[in-house]
Amino acid sequence: MFVDPETVQLWASSQGITGISLLPVPTDGSIIRIRNERLNQAISDSVRAANQRVARSEQVKRIIVLATDLGENSELLTPTLKLKRSKFLERANDFVDELYTPAMS
Repeated sequence: MFVDPETVQLWASSQGITGISLLPVPTDGSIIRIRNERLNQAISDSVRAANQRVARSEQVKRIIVLATDLGENSELLTPTLKLKRSKFLERANDFVDELYTPAMS
């Protein structure tokens, strides 16, 4: 899941959360994982609430919050702003693999 750093900052302010500075956005075309516990918990809570409204087979099971530059030069979006899956997978393969690796208990 990609998040918009500016929107996250506005959300954090509205929630009275001061520990979230503007999220880093790599400018070199890489994709990074966001490891902010409060943000990740808030997103997980929202996903859990949304999951209650859909069939189990359609529910989101695991998420990883990522940041990257989605600008024109990123080559990750089509002209109609759809994600280019092949380009995304080239850069985020390790994260995708992690989603499909069984969690250690």
